[in-house]
Amino acid sequence: HTIARTLADGNGFTQSIRWHFSPDAPVVQSAAAERPPLFPALVGLIWKLGGRLATIDTLNLLLGSLGVLLLFLLYEKAIGTKLAFLAALLPALNPSIARTCVFPWTEALFLVLQSGALFLLIKMEYDKTQQSAETPLPATLPVLAGLLASAAYLARPNALALIAAASFLFLCRKQWRSLLLFLLPCMVALLPWFLYVWVQKGNPLYSVQGHHARVAYITDGMAAGWGANIPTAGEFFRTGHPLQLMARNAWDYLIEILSFNPLTPAGFQHLGLASLGLLGLWLLRKQPGALLLALCGALHFALIALTWSTHEGDRLTQPAIVCLAPLAVAGLYAAITWIVTVAKVAPSRESGFARQFGAVLTVLLIGTTLIFQIRYLYMQHQFIPRAYPARPLPPATFQAQFDAAIPADAIIATADPFSLNWSYNRPTLFFPDRLTTENAEQFFTQYHVSHLAVTPQQLNRIESLIQMGKITKMPYHLPDGLLWCKVQPQKQ
Repeated sequence: HTIARTLADGNGFTQSIRWHFSPDAPVVQSAAAERPPLFPALVGLIWKLGGRLATIDTLNLLLGSLGVLLLFLLYEKAIGTKLAFLAALLPALNPSIARTCVFPWTEALFLVLQSGALFLLIKMEYDKTQQSAETPLPATLPVLAGLLASAAYLARPNALALIAAASFLFLCRKQWRSLLLFLLPCMVALLPWFLYVWVQKGNPLYSVQGHHARVAYITDGMAAGWGANIPTAGEFFRTGHPLQLMARNAWDYLIEILSFNPLTPAGFQHLGLASLGLLGLWLLRKQPGALLLALCGALHFALIALTWSTHEGDRLTQPAIVCLAPLAVAGLYAAITWIVTVAKVAPSRESGFARQFGAVLTVLLIGTTLIFQIRYLYMQHQFIPRAYPARPLPPATFQAQFDAAIPADAIIATADPFSLNWSYNRPTLFFPDRLTTENAEQFFTQYHVSHLAVTPQQLNRIESLIQMGKITKMPYHLPDGLLWCKVQPQKQ
């Protein structure tokens, strides 16, 4: 949102929030590689045209609905109309996907672009089966698929898995023309972005390497990151630690799936999708799109394990769920069909056992999914008001009072940089966990901090600075209960 607002205000692709301390950078900085540009550009246009937050939310809901429709169309090519309808219900009713389509986040836009690219790629395979081997496919399909895939990358970096999966299959099948036509628009669309990142960050691969892989968990790079010894991207990749990180994250993620983590969408749903998806892949291995969906889903999991240090499974695994859903439904249908067939042709004793086994299996699968879905919805109902408090823009009178108390060029170190930045349009950064009386002046000088908005516990850690006159309490309060202080100018 903050990037979109700076775009709408004519201040370029910049951000004014530091939500992590790796790598080191000023509070107001270029947003290159920190956030993909497509969604901020879209939201910035809406702000520029006079739109409101409700306009953005409505657009996201429409994008999510369009994404599910595209999923149904591509599933239909892979598994047929009846099963495609059931498969499309998995993402359509998934609480995590629904949540990200309500908030103004990037997932809904990515869902549309990813689904559109997958649909065109699967349509290419489907059309190939309907034509003779000598008949070339229209060049428009791989070109459009490449454009949508590159646009998806500019919405969320997860699209690297889609580009890699499609390119690998073109290569293995020796479809050189399709490979070239697919990659050419990707290069044309993405090279300018990589050049822009190179100019802004001094490294064209900054956005690929990212800062997430260089800390134990993302939270370690946030409030706990200041003062920590966090290696640069080059140092990290030269150590060979990425392979260790990948193995550790894969194990941690497996444990997370099997646990009752309130943020894991439907818990066993991922495990069920993966296991039934393997069965579906084996049965559909010659069907158009089956290998592409399986490989794309697997690469999405691998990409999370390598580039993200926390799984945040409810959001980051959405692309994998979307890819595995039709294969899982096909696998489940095959399993139930096999059980029914055995029940019909087997002797009465075995027939009765098969019917009972089929009934128990079906009840367990449906019942487990419903229980986890209901539990997940309940936990989200409890969790969202705390983690994502409503951030409506304040009334004009209250904003005027804030503007009078806090200068426009103020830089605020706070326990909640997201809400303050969004609601009151001020540069913000995390109040560090390691901040003490001894190193406070270094922090204030490094980031030009002018104000604090902190909890009473955080203020107690630097209480002596008040007695020394280096910070002064302000008679200003927000409804969130944070305490405000003004930082006295530091000697350079």
